[in-house]
Amino acid sequence: MLRVSKSMLQGRKPIQLASIFQRSLTNQSFKTKSRAMPSVDEMKNAGALCEFASTGDVSAMEKLVKSGADINSCDYDFRTPLHIASAAGNKAAVEWLLENGAKNIFDRFGGLPVHDAQRGSHTAITNLLKKSSSNVDNMFVDGMGMDKTMQKVFDLIVNEGVFSFSLILGEIDSYYHRLGLDPIYFELFTAPQIAKHIHSFIAAKKVAFISQTPENIRVDMVDKDSMVAIFTDQNHKNVEKAVSKFMANSPDCYHTSFMRSKTPAVEGMEQHLCIYHVKRTKFENPVPAESYYDDLQMTTSADYLKTKPEYVIEDNSKLMRDAMDKPYPVLQWNSVPNSNLKNLRIAHRTERKNNKGEHEIFMRQLNEIFSRYGIADSVTKKYVDSFSNGLTIYSTFFECPDEKMKKLMAYASLAFLLPETSLSPTFMAGDLSGHEYLYFHAVARFAYYFHANQNENFDELYKYFKNDKVNRDKLLTLGQSLGTETHTLPILYAVMLRNLSICKAMFRDMSKKVKGPWEGYEYPDMNKLISKVRDPEDREILRTMQLFNESITCTNLWADKKSAVSYRMDPSKFLGQHRVPEIPHAVYMVLGYDFTGFHVRFRDISRGGVRVILSGEENYVKNRQTQFQENFSLAYTQKLKNKDIPESGSKGTILMKQGKNDKQKLAFKQYVDSVIDICLKSPGVASIENKPEVIFLGPDENTADCMDSACTYAQERDYGYWRAFTTGKSTSLGGIPHDTYGMTTRSVRQFVEGVQRKLNLNEEECTKLMTGGPDGDLGSNEVLMSKEKIVGVVDGSGVLYDPNGINREFLNKLAIDRNMIDKYEGPLSAGGFKMLIGESNITLPNGEVIDSGLDFRNGFHLWEGAKADFFVPCGGRPQSVNIDNVHKLFEKDGVTPRFKYIVEGANLFVTDAARIYLQDRGVPLFKDASTNKGGVTSSSLEVLAGLAMNSEDFEKHMCVRSDGSIPEFYEKYAAEICEIVEANATKEFEYIWEQTYANEGNTVRATEITDSLSAAMNDLNDTVAASDLFERKDVRRTILSKKIPKCLQDEIGLDSIMERVPDNYQRAIFSMGIATEFIYKYGDVDSPYYFYKFMDELGREASGETIHVIAESVAKN
Repeated sequence: MLRVSKSMLQGRKPIQLASIFQRSLTNQSFKTKSRAMPSVDEMKNAGALCEFASTGDVSAMEKLVKSGADINSCDYDFRTPLHIASAAGNKAAVEWLLENGAKNIFDRFGGLPVHDAQRGSHTAITNLLKKSSSNVDNMFVDGMGMDKTMQKVFDLIVNEGVFSFSLILGEIDSYYHRLGLDPIYFELFTAPQIAKHIHSFIAAKKVAFISQTPENIRVDMVDKDSMVAIFTDQNHKNVEKAVSKFMANSPDCYHTSFMRSKTPAVEGMEQHLCIYHVKRTKFENPVPAESYYDDLQMTTSADYLKTKPEYVIEDNSKLMRDAMDKPYPVLQWNSVPNSNLKNLRIAHRTERKNNKGEHEIFMRQLNEIFSRYGIADSVTKKYVDSFSNGLTIYSTFFECPDEKMKKLMAYASLAFLLPETSLSPTFMAGDLSGHEYLYFHAVARFAYYFHANQNENFDELYKYFKNDKVNRDKLLTLGQSLGTETHTLPILYAVMLRNLSICKAMFRDMSKKVKGPWEGYEYPDMNKLISKVRDPEDREILRTMQLFNESITCTNLWADKKSAVSYRMDPSKFLGQHRVPEIPHAVYMVLGYDFTGFHVRFRDISRGGVRVILSGEENYVKNRQTQFQENFSLAYTQKLKNKDIPESGSKGTILMKQGKNDKQKLAFKQYVDSVIDICLKSPGVASIENKPEVIFLGPDENTADCMDSACTYAQERDYGYWRAFTTGKSTSLGGIPHDTYGMTTRSVRQFVEGVQRKLNLNEEECTKLMTGGPDGDLGSNEVLMSKEKIVGVVDGSGVLYDPNGINREFLNKLAIDRNMIDKYEGPLSAGGFKMLIGESNITLPNGEVIDSGLDFRNGFHLWEGAKADFFVPCGGRPQSVNIDNVHKLFEKDGVTPRFKYIVEGANLFVTDAARIYLQDRGVPLFKDASTNKGGVTSSSLEVLAGLAMNSEDFEKHMCVRSDGSIPEFYEKYAAEICEIVEANATKEFEYIWEQTYANEGNTVRATEITDSLSAAMNDLNDTVAASDLFERKDVRRTILSKKIPKCLQDEIGLDSIMERVPDNYQRAIFSMGIATEFIYKYGDVDSPYYFYKFMDELGREASGETIHVIAESVAKN
């Protein structure tokens, strides 16, 4: 039997004491105090008290104590009345003893009263004793150097009554001293929390030993607001998945911390102890105001500010201010004072909604990158802190030499771009580098969109239908659909994995071709490698993938700071003249974490809108399949429409991933950032071309409110033409709003009013039906600038219909206020109705029952009751009228049209096949490429002002003041633009009318004239641009003076304009000017004589001399 004296406790470390106590327990001779054995009288008193305690006789115990008996007297085994009452389950006795000073004293065997209660399953007494844990007699820990927190932790664990006193002492000492946990752990958690952690850790270790897996330790403690995981290294990946799952169950944000012990969790083993802590963030300002959007202290929680050191708050505040306006992750690192650790901090902007699982993905991929650099095992702690403004800061501490940090940071940024695909396991297994993974992802996307275009049988069919526009377009649609349905992304990824070595060789081949980093690479013959692939389907897909390499002219894949990966491609390598009406100048593919983007442009000087495509679960796959086809069609239509402005057509699309619609604004900025990378040839951009590119962007679906930020961001990126980079921006930035001045509507109205003028129709007596409501630009201005009886309006909220004409007073009010028709409060005639998209089972005035308001809205223009003189689509999805439904625009006899005249305001609302169907049945129709070009004309002249003025001029003349005052020049310029828009539209209407409807019996369709007019202007434009005519300064000056608005010349001066505007843009104005002047004067004529005559006249006007030689060259071409 071992007697433990106070002298034995003094001077010994807790772990040494634990060893002594363990031996004591083994011999069943544990003594808890250095005191003499109780006397016979004492034991008699104790015996009497214990007997009454066992029977619960409180009054008897009370008499004994009053007569002098010690309430804490004990028997030979140091068992007190409290031990006995607890073991017997006498709650009243326990309560009385505690109230009268009974202490929680250890008995000979290291047991406390609570242990007796637990063994007897006396729950109420157990809980009672735990509450009185502060009353434990702690002589055993006197002299052990425990601070108050350790003392409390010890008391709490002991009073759980599960583990022996000796074991608890050893584990507390290990936890506080041997493991080397970061001191912040003990600041982050309270004593009860630490006690719970240690208690659970002891239990997990015992389970692990019993299971013969002593290093496989894991404990998860979860409640609704937090999660704590205590585990060894081998469980790291699984724990991070559990953390991600916990966080994904709620849209709320969390603060996450991780720390790793310096020494192994179990002595003699290799696995270290790790602790993950995830806590729900309770923001003080869940939706921060714009005025403090980048203020850390206003966008975090009180808990964060309380627990983080002052220097961390200060450093992260600076990082937040730097990162909030960046579309890419911002990385910073510093050396930790008095250590060999580095601290890498990454600020990544996302959105608080719909980011389920993203933190786990990013952390997992960061860990993989750290592993490849050999630093993962040195990570001691990391923090992930989310803020209410959508920013997340990842902070990691590890060992790494200074010279490796720059390269590590470049690779670490890739973690936020690597998508989750079936290639992910290959990357995580170390078989793909980060750059290879991003390249593979791009190759698969390329093959997804363009593999179907490389089929010889398809080529033969296309040639057969070459002159049959309707069937040719249907074939293209079918081919695209079948291609994307047959060769899905998982199938393409599987091909790459089956041919991994070949695809890795493709990556090296691409790097060499675009002059990327290729040190130490070998470059095999790719055609030879691919030809050896046995599977014919794999072989053909790999050949398509190799076309990607052949088409790339520039990429930002290796740029250090990138928010998405962009590739500029030569489309002649993969589209082919026989596949599309015309080969574009360039195609950009932009791949972000949350989106896929394209940009198609038809000349080096091009402009067009960028739209964000939002999808629901029901239409995402279809939108993905048709994205490039839609993008190309929009750009080609824009090219036709842009025939009489300097910029050719371009268009961009950004398809958001399913469930990521709320990140559209960030995606747009990332798209812009990546395109600017290509334009500027930023550091790290690999390119076979060195000249910078000029790109102009405009608003489109879901991007109208992004133009300001894109313009100012282009300025931040030092893009030289930032003032003209976007159109549709705020007036304070020099924007000329189309809606305010009705630019697009002015163009459309010239065609509506032109028909009325030619046919002597009274505008006020004509009826009209519109898609696109009073809340939009074109719809609102079509209401306000017209006098027809509007019988039907369709918008996002539903349908408003009145066969006698909707009340103009109330409709105009909606248009002025930009409200949808659901806000209409005016009267309706007997046959009128308002049907909203959320309604169902509604009976119309004619007795017809409508099952779904949404379906009725989508097809209202096809409803047999929808009739009017004019149909003016001012909004709606592309192909709303197509060859499959166009017959519904006629009465049941199939002959009588329900709309007498159609003037397209919305782009691509009617397909080419449907247009032909309508015109061949006598419906005059004017297509979008002619009718709605007013907006592009206005935007073009907005661009010109941005190029022609320096910063001072631009600020003075084009920027509306903060008080709303408008510069005098601005008003003059806008007014002249309105005149130019109307004049250009009238010229085109007159030209088309004279070629078609003015001649009775004419069989030429108006849409064909639109196409031929556009083709003629664009062809002549290209021919002039390729000639030397531009070098004739006198002729150049004459054309520029005709095409540049007079008030701009008066204010800036033509000489200054010619000095400032880029040479290639002046060339574009010049060639466009000659093409439009000639075509509108002489028409689309084949004879060179007329062009020779035109140029002769132009030469005489410019300098009194003819320009025979150059003119003859152009005329022949």
